[in-house]
Amino acid sequence: MGKIDDACREIVGNVDGAIACGVVDLDSGMLLGIHNTAQYTQTLNEIVAAATQGKRELTC
Repeated sequence: MGKIDDACREIVGNVDGAIACGVVDLDSGMLLGIHNTAQYTQTLNEIVAAATQGKRELTC
């Protein structure tokens, strides 16, 4: 996810008021990249990823 995460980081940095950016594959629902300014934990990023795939349960 490195290059997509970098692109998201750049978008958040360049868009006034942006707090997060994520890229989702619309066919699979897979989260391809994410960046936010809230310093979310890896667990919260995994919850977001699970939500994009329509999963109802997450094992942490």
